[in-house]
Amino acid sequence: MNKKLISKILAIVFTYLIFHIMMQLANTSTGSGSSIAQALKWLSFGINERYGILTLICIAFTADSCLKRVL
Repeated sequence: MNKKLISKILAIVFTYLIFHIMMQLANTSTGSGSSIAQALKWLSFGINERYGILTLICIAFTADSCLKRVL
């Protein structure tokens, strides 16, 4: 397989795992709106939920660039 494709898939999996861990720390029913909002707020260090999404995007891009160097 292509190294770029492998790094992108692994970066998405890594980002999903981070979001999943944050969802588990919310201690509410997984998939509810309040637990998603709480997880995104924690990812943005308490600022706002929309910055949590930007944090996840930055994590994905950083993981992708690091994995391209490693692979």
